[in-house]
This record gives sequence, structure tokens and C-alpha cells, in this order.
Amino acid sequence: TGTTRCGRMGRWADGQMGGQAGRRADGQMGRRADGEAVGGGHERTGQTMRTGQTGAIVRLRRAAVGVRWKGVGRRWTVGWMRGGVRGPSGWRVERQGPVGLGSGVVGARRDGQGGGGAPVGVLVMAYGGPDSLDDIEPYLIDVRGGRAVSPEMVAEMRERYRIIGGRSPILERTQAQSDRVQQALDASHDGPSFRCFVGMRHWTPRIDTALSGMSQAGISRAVGVVMAPHYSRMSIGAYFAKVTEAHSPVEVVPIERWHLLPELIDALADRVVSSLSRFATDIRNDVQLIFTAHSLPERILEWDDPYPDELQATVAAVVERLRNRADAVTNPFEFAYQSAAMTNEPWLGPDAGEAITRLHNEGRPGALVVPIGFTSDHVEILYDIDVEYARLAESLPFKLERIPMLNDDPGTMAGIAGLVRQLARNHDWHE
Repeated sequence: TGTTRCGRMGRWADGQMGGQAGRRADGQMGRRADGEAVGGGHERTGQTMRTGQTGAIVRLRRAAVGVRWKGVGRRWTVGWMRGGVRGPSGWRVERQGPVGLGSGVVGARRDGQGGGGAPVGVLVMAYGGPDSLDDIEPYLIDVRGGRAVSPEMVAEMRERYRIIGGRSPILERTQAQSDRVQQALDASHDGPSFRCFVGMRHWTPRIDTALSGMSQAGISRAVGVVMAPHYSRMSIGAYFAKVTEAHSPVEVVPIERWHLLPELIDALADRVVSSLSRFATDIRNDVQLIFTAHSLPERILEWDDPYPDELQATVAAVVERLRNRADAVTNPFEFAYQSAAMTNEPWLGPDAGEAITRLHNEGRPGALVVPIGFTSDHVEILYDIDVEYARLAESLPFKLERIPMLNDDPGTMAGIAGLVRQLARNHDWHE
């Protein structure tokens, strides 16, 4: 269907991963910065999950085994059982906090403090996107690791970008996010000063360009963060592979995941509540919430990648937050993937377009799409959801809405700034 084509082609634009780059990451970023084994440094133990901060405890419950993420200091207690607030997967979150501060270094490593009074750099990364329709073909070639792109694919992507304004807005959105993180960092006088730089994985300004800018500014140490909350070796891992490939003298310590950041969960829950007001009061409580994220190839499951588990944990946390509000939201919900690529290998499902069709066939009154795997407006939101899924819903007919994207949400960006400061403290970085 047209919707399926949307999902499968959309990833070549502003999505989370590109074929060749993702495969390179398998070889170069199969280990966490702290030396843990592949899969984002997680291992199954049945009881605990650790990440890189000190403090809060998270308990997720489901009927199965548990998961542990090893990191520095922060311990997450995990158990799985049925009961409480849960969706189709049975997840429950009792308490949560931010996660994923790496203990190691990507790129150069120095003994001692270093820095000589220079600020700590903050490398704010995103996927990148074409600045004009003329950039479509070279951009797609970059995403595909230098491999040629068929004229048909170029034509289809040119049309998509034409519909959403002739270019990708992801650079401006990421710069606004970086500026908001900078404001939050500047508002605190605790610890070193910071300076944010933006780097794109597949377009300009590139990650190596941002690192060169840091080095020229006298910065020798930095925190790296991707504007996507969930870790996968094929997504977040590939960004830090680019850092390694840059051979920069700047020491970069990664924030690998922030899918349970309290400010993120609050912002998503608030957007669900406000967006439900678009539905008539007599059907509002029956509207299905469809949480979505970028699909990845099923082969990530072969190395026990944490990506699906982290997505489910975010869903559970948002639902728990909604249930515990004074104006409790008890809508039914599910999770689905979007924007799978058109390749011969299988990709993670279920597909969001298929979920929309099924809900219509079941007689549901409508659905609210809640993208949790993306933070800003870009082609996979503005086209895949706002055009293709909207066209599908209109053809059924079926009432479909989506929440506003986070973009430079002050609370979420302040939460990320808090992770940056914590990581600097963990490494005893000071002026």
C-alpha cells in the first residue's frame, strides 16, 4: 500500500540509521564506551539494570526475565510480572530517572583533567537532512555509504521533500535544541562552563566538523549526546562510530540513552493530554494511543540489542504518568514501528499503518499517534505521519491525530543539560 511504501522509503531521509553506516557501526561500536560487550552494554540477569548515574531506582514489571544495563553508579531494579498498569506487553514502571551516562571515552583519551580552563564541549548530534531539493541525491548517497541511488528513489524522495517545504528542517530544529541545552547549562554555576556544538551524521555540519570546531576553540574534552532517546548499536552506536572515525584530539564521553529521563516522560504525557482535546468528548476516552518509533532490521535481535526493550520502557513510563495524573488518562494504547526501509530483509513490526487500518476495522473511534523515537519535526514526522498516514486515515475514513513533537521543549532540554552536568561531575571535570 502507499502507507507501506511511506514507511519503507522514509528512513532514507531524516531517520535514525542508514544501511552502510549502520553496518560499519557493527564493527566499530559493538562495545560500550566502558568496555562492555555488544548490545549497548546490556546483559540479561533477571533482576537488575544499571546505567551511568547515581540515584533513583526503576522497576519494570512483566511476565518474563529481567534486563541489566551496566554503567557507572546508577542501579535499576527490574523484575517482570503481570499486574498493575500495563499495555499489550505487560510493562509497568514504578519509578524512573535518567539513564545512559557512559563511563568511557570515544576518541582521544587523556590522563588527568586537561582542558587548561577551556569549557567542556557538548556535541549535540542528529541525523541530518538535505538543505534543498538539489541535495537529495548526494544526501541519499551519503546515507547509503557511497552507494548509488536509483533515479526512482531520488524522484520519490524529491517529491516527499517538495511536499514538506523543499528541504529538511532538522538542522534548524537541532540547533534550537542545542541552544536550549546551552541556556540550561549557562543557568547553572555549578561545575565547569560548557559550549555546545551541532554535528550531523549524514549532512552538514558534520560530526567531524563540529569536533574540529571544538579543537580550534581549545576544547579537549566533551560530552556527546544524540537527539534520540533510545540506544541501538545501529543508531546511537553509529553516531559514536562517526566520532571515532573523526580521529579528533577531543575526548568525547557519550550519553548513550535517555529514554526514561523524567522531563522527557513529563513532556510526552503533557502532549498526549493536550492532543486528546482534538477528539469529541463522547469518544475521547476510547481513542487509541499508538506509540511509534523508527523500525530497524530484525537482525538487531540476534545480538540482543536493547532498542525494543527501551522503547517499551518509555511507553510504560508515559502510560504510568498518564494514569497517575489528577486528570487521569486511561485510554487504550499500543506500540508500533514506522518508517521501515524497503529492503529484502525483515524489519521490526508491527507496522503503524497496519495498526491504523486494523483499528478502523475494529470500529475504534480514532487514534492519536505518539512518536517516542523521534524528538523533532523532520520528514518521518512531516511526511510519513502527517501525509501518508493522514491519507490512509482519510481513505478509511478514520480520525487520526498526532502529538506535537518535542523539538526544543525547555523541560526536556534542561533534563539533557542535567545529564551533561552529571557526566562532567562523574569525570571530575572542572575549570
